[in-house]
Amino acid sequence: MTRTIHIAWLFIFLTPIVAAAAPAAARQTIAPERLAGMYREAVLAHSPWKGRGEIVIESVKAPDSFQTTSERMGAVQAKFAPREDFLGLTSVTFVFGPGGGDKVTVTGRISVQALVPVPRQTIRRGEVLQESDLEMRRIDIGRFPACAMDIKSCAGMRAKSFLRKGSPILLNAIDVPPLVSRGAPVMIEAGNDGLVVADKGVALMDGRADEAISVKNLSSGRQIVGIVIAPSRVRVDF
Repeated sequence: MTRTIHIAWLFIFLTPIVAAAAPAAARQTIAPERLAGMYREAVLAHSPWKGRGEIVIESVKAPDSFQTTSERMGAVQAKFAPREDFLGLTSVTFVFGPGGGDKVTVTGRISVQALVPVPRQTIRRGEVLQESDLEMRRIDIGRFPACAMDIKSCAGMRAKSFLRKGSPILLNAIDVPPLVSRGAPVMIEAGNDGLVVADKGVALMDGRADEAISVKNLSSGRQIVGIVIAPSRVRVDF
């Protein structure tokens, strides 16, 4: 009888220990290579640079002792920083399971390589770009996110500043050439429905179609305001 009681008490004390150890036994180590693969998949799926160039992922670092359960492996979320730009050092936190009980952070370096137009020679401010002035070169566009991506979008545009040889062309460094350039001679056309008089003048500012600009009448020396109607032509209404 005494032996039976002792065995029963021993069973009662051991049962919680075995039960508590069961979940730990079900945990498994996730190899760093697998975590690195998950990192690459997550970056490629969420990167805003898709379609703009080749996304290059390097120097991925993942822990070699992360563990979770097989049940939680079926529900994994990849979380990024709220304002992640997916360039340079980028971290992904993987959350395993609906309750977020197991988490691991994997990091890597990301760049975006693409062929973009660059000047063959330095382009001076005010010059209009021609296709022959440009060539395609592979660069990391992550360093120049607002650059032109093809030659056709640059040809015919005017340089607003010096464009260095071999450097990407930033979109804010070029614009559509004006029909009238500052300091250039213009023909001033003044009149109404029945009478039009033309005189020579000089543009005091750049102007595009339908823009009002200041011009100087060379005959009178007066400064007047006219509307750009064509290349080197300004209209002044009476």
